[in-house]
Amino acid sequence: MKQKIVIYGTVYLVVFLLGISSAIAEPFAGYTLYNPTNGQTTYLIDMDGDVQHSWNHNRGGGYGVYLLPNGHLLRPQQVANPGLRGGAMAGLIQEKNWDGNLIWEFEYNSNTYITHHDIEPMPNGNVLAIAWEVKTAAQSTQAGRDRASITWPDHIIEVEPDGDGGAEIVWEWHAWDHMIQDHDDEKDNYGVVADHPELLDINMGYGGRGGPGGQTDWIHINGVSYNPNLDQIVISSHFADEFFVIDHSTTTEEAASHEGGNSRKGGDILYRWGFPGNYDADGDEYFDVIHCSWWIPEGLPGAGNILVFNNAEGDEASEIVEIEPPLDEEGNYIIQNGEAFGPDEPIWTYSDGRDFYSNHLGSCQRLPNGNTLISESTSNHLLEVDVDGNTVWEFDGENQIARSLRYASNYLGLYDLHPVDEGTIVINEFLIDNSETMADQDDEFDSWIEIYNNSDIDQSLWGFNIVVGAEVTFFTFPDTIIAANDYLIIWADSDIDQEGLHASVELSAVEGELILKAPNNTTLDAVELAEQSTDISYGRFPNGTGDFIAMTPSFGSENNDGILSVEDDKGDHPDGYMLMNNYPNPFNSSTTINFNLRSTTYINLTVFSSAGETVSQLLTGMQDAGFHEVVWNGTNDSGIAVSSGVYIYRLESEKFNSVRKTLLIR
Repeated sequence: MKQKIVIYGTVYLVVFLLGISSAIAEPFAGYTLYNPTNGQTTYLIDMDGDVQHSWNHNRGGGYGVYLLPNGHLLRPQQVANPGLRGGAMAGLIQEKNWDGNLIWEFEYNSNTYITHHDIEPMPNGNVLAIAWEVKTAAQSTQAGRDRASITWPDHIIEVEPDGDGGAEIVWEWHAWDHMIQDHDDEKDNYGVVADHPELLDINMGYGGRGGPGGQTDWIHINGVSYNPNLDQIVISSHFADEFFVIDHSTTTEEAASHEGGNSRKGGDILYRWGFPGNYDADGDEYFDVIHCSWWIPEGLPGAGNILVFNNAEGDEASEIVEIEPPLDEEGNYIIQNGEAFGPDEPIWTYSDGRDFYSNHLGSCQRLPNGNTLISESTSNHLLEVDVDGNTVWEFDGENQIARSLRYASNYLGLYDLHPVDEGTIVINEFLIDNSETMADQDDEFDSWIEIYNNSDIDQSLWGFNIVVGAEVTFFTFPDTIIAANDYLIIWADSDIDQEGLHASVELSAVEGELILKAPNNTTLDAVELAEQSTDISYGRFPNGTGDFIAMTPSFGSENNDGILSVEDDKGDHPDGYMLMNNYPNPFNSSTTINFNLRSTTYINLTVFSSAGETVSQLLTGMQDAGFHEVVWNGTNDSGIAVSSGVYIYRLESEKFNSVRKTLLIR
């Protein structure tokens, strides 16, 4: 299948960096994934519009489809017998491998609930999904509705694959738990709407719009996006003409309340933007039907901002809007009593008048070079625009396209598309036991790199052995904590012989780039790579997205007592001393601070307030050489919990002085 495709520009300067391509000119080279609305085929097209891969399905669906870093497709699908029928209903979540074989699926469908519209893959391997639930007319009026009719409020579920072909719900948030109304003081949820922007007015926005048969589809959420740095979720509402931010760090019980989580506000609305009148605040309605609230990920231009597709139905002139949420030093969203959430205006918009218009549906994605990929859905049109609004790439499909996503040409999930060049190998699910002896390998190769999970240091850290003959050199990355779904990168010259690779986890090697993935919820087994130990550099690729983060190992050797002594440090810190970033950051109850010492020395590890006042003396005295970790529980030296805010921690010794910042959110 090939449709009209247009690419603007002839000069390219592209730097490929471990799955993220930073294009100085435009467009951003890669592959675009989409599923025609309610279609039974998902397409992956190149920059010329040619289909490079496709997945066939037995039913429609695919409102939002995602290519995972392991090369699998994540897709919502319509169930055969939906208990509820509404726009973009699904009822089923499926993950399929590159060849279209089902890995797992989860059905959420009955006559009182069903998933619909968008889903969102999370860094931990779980999936967020939007769903309706049914409230009777009696429940609706008791809750304060100003009319008696069945109501379909939305809720969000998080499902975790069980490893056996299915999944289970591990977290929920329900809009029905966070309502207010000023219609009837004898009903539930009664209060002053203007005093509670953290709650949803049950009578807001929709004005009688709704689902089939007179049943009211209340706010009609159509987009969900997750921010792992904040552990928060943004959702967009078609009928409320707003997007809302909620706290994901809660338990399900806390999410149903007004307390708990990093925000200490439970499942209440943390931030909202688009229609101040929904909470009786002054300000104009900005959106007129919106879709695809999308949190710009870390490492991309505009990271932390929120993109939204404003259909602008009344004006028949759609617009892409970028909002920079206002945050204080403690990480709270800023709002003044009786006023609307800021900002007053978007930080960036795209519109070209009446030519760019989709009366419903629509999506937006910020690309690594600063461009934005847009699905002008009801026009069957995809386009890429630069920051100045110039169109640099276009594609015309045969049917409506609700959502589309662009993946960099060397995105890890695309390794099946990469050609196998001489001197390199591409390995997918290479699960061969290493039965060859060290002597057998040493006959052919100069050195070894053994990659393993170093439990002697910390299960969340990775360590390495380089074995050259009988001499063992030990090195770690003490400044880096790698999550179970991060990717550890060994970058070797393309001419290095990569035969003799043995892996018990998924591994790929493309043009000299060796990418090791730690599977979710598994322990990393030994991986031995026959390589020359020179001409190799290292780094990590968080969650398969964002910027590549270079890592420099600290080297050492084992003496007869098995004690590590650092011999060389190629990092930026003098003499092998290093203070690392704390984890997690921001944190709620406690955080871990790691540091490395070249030699035994006297140190002070102290926490200060942002004003420079001493908060807690965490550690003082002589400390042995090597890796250390200290837990700060967010209290002062008197054991009293300190308030939310930015704190500084400093490591001092005779030869080393370093400071870092952390954010405590209670």
